[in-house]
Amino acid sequence: LSEVTGYSRAYLSRVATGNQAPSEPFIALCCHNLKEPQEELFRLIELQKGSMRPAHPHTLTQDLLETVDELASQLTKAELRIKALEDELKQYS
Repeated sequence: LSEVTGYSRAYLSRVATGNQAPSEPFIALCCHNLKEPQEELFRLIELQKGSMRPAHPHTLTQDLLETVDELASQLTKAELRIKALEDELKQYS
């Protein structure tokens, strides 16, 4: 996920553990790359002063861990599909 998003592993770890709220650019990048709405990827609520905080820290942490796992899974599937398409293209070349 770090390679795909360009965000450091330390940042991803802080977000996944709930120690840091995900930044708006991070959320936008994940939603854009996966073509999924924010509500599907990040279950957050907006509190006063525009800060994003979890409704329940454990729930957010679990949701973010599941999101990271899902992103990694989708990346792996996409990489395998690209490899299969490259192999198929070589057959026709």
